[in-house]
Amino acid sequence: MADEIEQFYKEPSKKEWAGFWTLVAVQAQNAFNEKAVQFLLIPLGVWLWGASGSTLEYTLGAIFVLPYILFAPLVGWLTDCFCKTRIIQVMCLLQIFVMSCMQYCFYVHDMTAAIIWFTVFATQATILSPAKKGIVKDLLGSRYISFGSGIIEMSMVFVLLVAQIGVFFWFSYLLDAYSALPDGATEAGWSAVMLPTWVFLSLACVVAGASFLLPRYEPKPPRAFSWSLLWEHFTQVKYLWRDRNLRLSEMGICYF
Repeated sequence: MADEIEQFYKEPSKKEWAGFWTLVAVQAQNAFNEKAVQFLLIPLGVWLWGASGSTLEYTLGAIFVLPYILFAPLVGWLTDCFCKTRIIQVMCLLQIFVMSCMQYCFYVHDMTAAIIWFTVFATQATILSPAKKGIVKDLLGSRYISFGSGIIEMSMVFVLLVAQIGVFFWFSYLLDAYSALPDGATEAGWSAVMLPTWVFLSLACVVAGASFLLPRYEPKPPRAFSWSLLWEHFTQVKYLWRDRNLRLSEMGICYF
């Protein structure tokens, strides 16, 4: 109880405020890259297979959300077991590796492998999610957690919209430009995804370096591992559904 009271009245230091804004940049960039890559793959698939033959947007949409649905309790447990800052840093480095592999897939014209690496990217984002949200309380304390969480969510929604709209138009512009070249009929789509991916990879490297400025906090004693972590959240939905306020809140979240 005393720890909770102390946490509530905690006044974040300048270093912790700086760490918080660094966290905002880190998570926003990661969310931007994940959505940006998705909206590079969708028009690339249309270019490869035609609008009538491509169902890639539905496939990628499912890949985007499935890791959150399947692994949420497990990655939450991992966040309790290990230092959240270390998890964030490792996931930033993993993003660089995944983006590099996707860049190579585009270079060798291997769409299937690029989709597989996008699946790894979605899983990386799932592991990052509870760590980036959980560390807000460590950085700012309970007193400022609503402010911190609001900024995190607002920045994430903003960059998702920018990525979804901006990257699509960027790809279209590059596709038209490369299509005008002599070998444009066969290379335009692949060429149009190379430059954006280089930019996203460069951003990932900068932000990964910034993640090492985050303060570190010791993890609290975690709950013992149980195999039920793999499926217990499916049974817990019935408890959420019984509470009207929680039910309406979750319906709103799912809609948006």
